[in-house]
Amino acid sequence: MRYADDLANWLEQLFRTIDDNDVDAFVQFMTPDCLYRFGSTDPLEGHAAIHAATVAFFETIDGLSHTLHRTWQDEDSVVCEGSVTYRRLDGSEVTVPFCNVFV
Repeated sequence: MRYADDLANWLEQLFRTIDDNDVDAFVQFMTPDCLYRFGSTDPLEGHAAIHAATVAFFETIDGLSHTLHRTWQDEDSVVCEGSVTYRRLDGSEVTVPFCNVFV
């Protein structure tokens, strides 16, 4: 059960950094040589590429907030499902589902 508590805390901290637009903290959740794919974009490799793409994405919105609904885990991976609300630059909001896979 302790592992589950650690995972819940890790995910909470991860999504808090994203919702706070803290790109420097966000990339620290990943290994320096990681592969990262956002939506249907091409995968990015490494902190510098992920940092640049995330900064660019955050410039297209006024803010966002994540709600985590469920998580699954096995020996080497975690999957989480939730919803994310994006605040657009015009002040409107849109909420969409998301699913993340961490290996």
